[in-house]
Amino acid sequence: MMKAFFQVVLSACLLLGIPFSAMAQWSDGYQYDENGCCSSDWCNGWDVEVRSAYFLPSNNLERELYKGARFDAEVQVNKSFCNGWELWGNFTYFQKTGHSALNNKTTLTLYPLSLGVRYVFPITFCMNAYLGAGINGTWIHLHNVDPFLQPERFSRFKVGVTGKSGLIYNITECIYLDAFIDYLYIPANFVNADNVGGFNFGLGLGYRF
Repeated sequence: MMKAFFQVVLSACLLLGIPFSAMAQWSDGYQYDENGCCSSDWCNGWDVEVRSAYFLPSNNLERELYKGARFDAEVQVNKSFCNGWELWGNFTYFQKTGHSALNNKTTLTLYPLSLGVRYVFPITFCMNAYLGAGINGTWIHLHNVDPFLQPERFSRFKVGVTGKSGLIYNITECIYLDAFIDYLYIPANFVNADNVGGFNFGLGLGYRF
């Protein structure tokens, strides 16, 4: 499997005209010019993470309605572009079912797609920290069920902001763990909830290409 993978990478690099001298520098996952910025080699400096987090809503009503464990599923892609600076893109799926004061069922589903930048800096030889920020576009779906009325469905798309922080522990040259705290501001503009975002406390497993 790994042999086939490297054959594909080698073929792609040859097609793109990437010199073998550049390929020889891939071992550390990053390649910089004399100014400390990454070269134009588009194959260089990518990594992908699979993440999950405990979601703590900022809105008190949201916390009351959707009690218990609130976990999301995330995929994040990062691309280094300058010494310590990275672009990142994140897709998150979150769904939680709860009950209103009248014991009516209500389900909230969020699909945030976030883009931004972060700065990564070393702490020890095997651990880095980072801070970042970006914007998010979120599809919000709310489904309320009243046994005496027709089900109510609300769907809307909102643009907000995202803050990021975390610690990266390098297990190997290519594999790492990411312990993170993110904050998402998602302006829903519901009657009793202006913001359906909140804090994400989670862990990710990443792979550097």
